[in-house]
Amino acid sequence: MGFPKPSAFKTVIDLTFEDGQLKETKNRSREMKKKRGTFKKFYNKYCKSGKIGQAVEEAFSLDMDLE
Repeated sequence: MGFPKPSAFKTVIDLTFEDGQLKETKNRSREMKKKRGTFKKFYNKYCKSGKIGQAVEEAFSLDMDLE
């Protein structure tokens, strides 16, 4: 359900576009490797606590969760 988080992938490249032109690329693979598995823990925690709506909302978020 939802969209895979960037941390689910081995290679993650962050592309920044401005006016349709590629302006910057960043390899985020190391950052995402450190975060791998955190979404599953978050999702399970909220499902078990009855806050399924919040878990579903996060599952459909396209944020990279860099913070």
